[in-house]
Amino acid sequence: MEPIRSSNHPRMLWISGPLRLRVSEGTARILGAPLGEGSEIVVHRDRSYIVELEPGSSLEVESGLGTVRDAQGDEVEAYREWLEAVERLTGSCNGTCRVAVMGPVDAGKTSLLTLIANRLLEQDRGPVEVLDTDLGQSTYGLPGFVVRAQLPAPTLWERIPRASRMSYVGSITPAGWEHQVIAASLSLLMEEPPSGPLLVDTDGWFTGTRALRYKAELATRLGVDWIIVVGAPAGEERMFKRISPAPTLFLKSPPRRVVRDARERRMLRGDKLYLVESLETLMINPSEAPLLGTVNLGLGEPLVEEELARLGEEMGVRPIYGERLGGKTVLLVKNRPRQRLPGGDTVVLGMEALRGLLVSLADERGRDYTYGIITGADEARRLLILRTPQAERVPKVIRTGVIRYQEDSIVMDTRLRTISRLTDA
Repeated sequence: MEPIRSSNHPRMLWISGPLRLRVSEGTARILGAPLGEGSEIVVHRDRSYIVELEPGSSLEVESGLGTVRDAQGDEVEAYREWLEAVERLTGSCNGTCRVAVMGPVDAGKTSLLTLIANRLLEQDRGPVEVLDTDLGQSTYGLPGFVVRAQLPAPTLWERIPRASRMSYVGSITPAGWEHQVIAASLSLLMEEPPSGPLLVDTDGWFTGTRALRYKAELATRLGVDWIIVVGAPAGEERMFKRISPAPTLFLKSPPRRVVRDARERRMLRGDKLYLVESLETLMINPSEAPLLGTVNLGLGEPLVEEELARLGEEMGVRPIYGERLGGKTVLLVKNRPRQRLPGGDTVVLGMEALRGLLVSLADERGRDYTYGIITGADEARRLLILRTPQAERVPKVIRTGVIRYQEDSIVMDTRLRTISRLTDA
């Protein structure tokens, strides 16, 4: 493709991936991030941007299956509206201001937040931090976690998680988990209050009174100074104006943008975990690192080897681990039982219920420090097998939720809440 040039005036382009571009002359800006001569970026297939090509500049583009064209009038108008709002916001933002960005799914929330962050960094207003509360499509962390990340330099899109702190919720949707998200957010901010601007990224649940109440409560509890809502339907905009706890700007979404379907969103969540095969192996004895949450295991008195063998023989199962907990006998088994023991005081948990479970590993102070995926069990040694980026340390506890890694994607498994009721003491 021939280089794309600007004349004596700026030129506005609309691009969507997948493509690679290089600034061969002058300067280009994407979401406020300056790209000087020689800079190269790769635009992912699910991303689209407005590119500001400054006078006398040129781009070289390898388009692949992507699109490059001059931006249309309504696209330029919407982008300039964003720029004006960001200038207004950053102009009134003090050293430790807090800004929340809200709106529906694929409205442009993360792009707008990135534009704000890049502008603050350009003004040397850092350190700029992000509190990412989007459980399902986290930009800076992993699915199921609220994360806190510092942005040292202008950026476009974080494909690799860069969280400095994380707190596990265990769901990829906030619906039904609102209080856990708020508690996780507050815990991350209480550890060390931000010394610079804090930008709060939120999920796309923005339809109906329950969602709006949750967003208002989140903003209230976090003490935000400004809220920007992008792409809200007229009814939700009207309702949120009445309950918003902070000055609020309402902006349009870009008129044309990449919209992902449910399958693409599931795959993107899976991308965040890298290849499971590349992770390290960690062997866990539940009595030494108990599981807490939807699956509770390791809190009771472990059964001795002889009793495990006897129960296995009577029930026709291959036990991996067993314990007595609150008047119950809880067995984790390799296969389903042929029959149950009389009395109904034995809970049999099949290994298939744990396999693929996305969990959090927490330290001695209960702080989440990394994630793990339960991949199986060593029957002979009676240990659970986890894959994790940090196998050099044994966690104090393993937190469990309703998220499962399945066929390179992340899915919700609400059946795990039933297991929670069975394994509660």
